[in-house]
Order: sequence, then C-alpha cells, then structure tokens
Amino acid sequence: MSNLPEDILLIIFDHLDDESMWNALQASKFWARIFSNSSKHFSKFTLHLNSEKVDRLTNIKNLPDVPIIKISIDDSQDMKVQFSSEDINKMSKIIDFYKESIKIVELKNFELSSTDYLLKIIKSLKRLESISFENCKMNDVKKQLPKFMHLKSIYFHESDDELFKIFHAQKNVENISIVRMEWGNDFSWADFDEMAKNYPNLNKLVMRGHGTANYFEHGGFSFKIRKLDVFLMTFDWTNHLPRTRFLESQKGSLKELILEKLPYDYDGGAVLKYIIEEMKLDTFYYGKIPLILGGRKQEVMEFRVQEVQIQAAFEMFRQFPTITKFSLFLTQTGLDADAIGEIINQGTMLFTCCKELEIEDRSNYETLLVMFTGLYKNFRNIRKLTIISPDLEINSVLEECLPEFTHLNEICLKCDVPNSMQRLQLIRVFAPNIKKLSINEEFVNDARKFFGNDVEVVGI
Repeated sequence: MSNLPEDILLIIFDHLDDESMWNALQASKFWARIFSNSSKHFSKFTLHLNSEKVDRLTNIKNLPDVPIIKISIDDSQDMKVQFSSEDINKMSKIIDFYKESIKIVELKNFELSSTDYLLKIIKSLKRLESISFENCKMNDVKKQLPKFMHLKSIYFHESDDELFKIFHAQKNVENISIVRMEWGNDFSWADFDEMAKNYPNLNKLVMRGHGTANYFEHGGFSFKIRKLDVFLMTFDWTNHLPRTRFLESQKGSLKELILEKLPYDYDGGAVLKYIIEEMKLDTFYYGKIPLILGGRKQEVMEFRVQEVQIQAAFEMFRQFPTITKFSLFLTQTGLDADAIGEIINQGTMLFTCCKELEIEDRSNYETLLVMFTGLYKNFRNIRKLTIISPDLEINSVLEECLPEFTHLNEICLKCDVPNSMQRLQLIRVFAPNIKKLSINEEFVNDARKFFGNDVEVVGI
C-alpha cells in the first residue's frame, strides 16, 4: 500500500471513518505523513477517546505524529469502565502529545467533580478555540477556569447550568450555544447572564429546544449580540403584556435573527411587528423562510403555524401580502375559546391573495376544528382546500365554509369519519366548480360514481 501514489491514498482517506483512519495512521508512518500534509483530511478528523481506548493507547510506544485538531472524549456509562483518576492522568498525557494542534474539544457524559478535574483534561491546550459539553454535570464549582486566549465558542448540550459559573474569565468568547430538550423554570438564567456579560466580543447566541421562551421572560440581558438563533422567543397566553424587553435590549446590535417558531403568545403579533419594523435587521429567518435579507422584506409565498401562533399569523399576512398558501396545524394545546374567538371571528381582507388553505388537525379535540371556522371563512379567494382531520364535525365545517369559497376548484379531504356521502353532497351543492377531489382510498369508488366525469377523483 505504501507504493500507491499520494493522490490515490488521499482518495482512500476520503472513504475512511475516524476509527479506520486512526488505525491506518498507527499502522504506517508513510500514511501518517500523507495525512499530515493534507489539511482537508486532518481538519475534519476527530480522535475519539474513551476509557478503553485511553488504556490501549497508553501502551503504544509511539503515538502517530500527526496534527490532531479535534478530540471527542466520552465517559458514557454504556462503556465497560468509566474514567478513573488514573485514566484522566493517562489521557492528559495523550492530549499533551497533541497539544500544539488541538483546537476543538468535545466532552460527553462526564460528571465533573470539580474545575480541577476539567483542567486536567484541557490545561495544556493553549490553542483551544472551541469546547462543548454534552450530557455533562459539574458538581463542585469553587474556582474559574484560567483564561484560554483563543477560546471563541462554548457549547452546552443537555448539560448542567453550573458549568456557566466556570467560564467568566474567557473574555474572547464570540459564540455560545445551548441546547436542551426542555427548558422550563429551572434554567439558571441569572448564571447565564453573569457569564455572558463578561464577553465584550459576544457575537452569536444559539438557544434550541422547547421552552426557550422561558429565558426571554426572565433574563437580565446584560450583554449585546449580533446574531440570535432561537427556537421560541415568547409563549404565554395568560399574560397580555408586551414581550419585547429582550428585543429592546438588543436594538442597534442585533442584526441577524433566526426564529424556528413564530411567537406563540397572545401578543405574538405585536412581537413579530416589532421585530420586522423596529429592529432594523439585516437578516431575519422564520425557520428556513427568509423574511428579511439585506435589510429588505422578501416575498413570502407560504408558511405554517399552530393555533397558538394565530396572532403572529395575522401579522405575517399584514407584513407579507404576497402569501399564497397558508397551513394551520391544530395541536393538543388547550386555548380559551373566548380569547381565540375575539381574534378569529372578525371579518378581514388580509387573506385576499391566499390561493391555498391547508388545515391539519392533530388535536384529538372534537371542538378545535370547529372553533376556527370563523377564520377559515375569511379565505374567500382560495382555489384549493385541504383538510386532514378525524373530527366528527368536519361536515359541519364544510357546510359553513364551502359557500364562502366561490373560486374553489380542488379539494383534498383526508378523514375517515362516517357520513361520507353527506360530504360528497355538500361538495356538489356548495362547490360546484371543483375539478379535482382527493379523498381516502376507501371512499374513491363511491365518489367516482357520485360525480361521474365532472370531477377527477383520486385516492390518498
């Protein structure tokens, strides 16, 4: 294999996973030299360490003399043996061997007994640029980590908030990422603020997971950022107060915003309006939909919301009148019928450009589909209607709404509730101009007999 041309070896390297690549580097000094001269390969390679591998590498006379940029250390309980103090000392020697090149460290499934415990792992890494914690805990915080001059990024993924307390000295941090499945009221927003306020160069903040809005309700916001990537910023239908405190604190500094979900709360429309009209953003994405690029509002053709985002949905139509498709996803969120009725049961001309309405009902509530009937009726110019629902009241919704949809030419109904013939009769009477009907496969034959050649009937 050592006689192979270098370009062939590099192609082989392209197809090796990290573990296979590491075995190859140990097997051949020639391969190690080729690897060392290919920034493409050593920059994407990760050295994975666990207690078993550390023990094995300690017994190797000569470690491969190659640049290692990234190491990932897993102390998972799924391993046969967790790291002991002796393992940490052995691992420190391995890391020390590659200290001149290591820039990225990942720690997974660690229970860190103290700051000193962590220091044993990373103290020699003078070029450290990024550190991430995944499912890690910190038990005893008595002192700060020393300053790492090149540390730019810190990632906390499902990890203990106590870790916030040890990073106050890292003045050059530019990026923070926090990912939690559930945020709830136990997120230590005060400890996070205390850490973040020490970072004058903080540029980007990522907050992912359900309940991120909890932070924006309580945080002190003692920092400035340019970029924010967040799952959700507001969520409280019981409190009708404005929710722009965080945005106000970042006005003039925040320039790029990604919101995975539009504002959920009762005042969500006002929050969205503030973002678009007052924040003067360069870039604003709703999920993957660009709303603002280069400081200019974009043409938005379609979007999807849940029923708790209804205020934000109205504001979307005000801000982006080009929307032609609207999808409403009904979930198991219980809403006050009176509160929602005040919003949706008023006539409006906001939806005149919308040509397609899609309603997906996964609520398991017999009344939720019906509750929004007043909203549906405002989509008078739609050409296509889609309803996916197990609600027994779907025929009542059709009877009330179809007369409003005078331009309708296509209907898609995915429902297996009784009275299918009644639905067909309602369509014939109130939607006489439709050309295509998509329904459950079991109803197709009856529908074809009922409509004859007047309507194309297909199964779904």
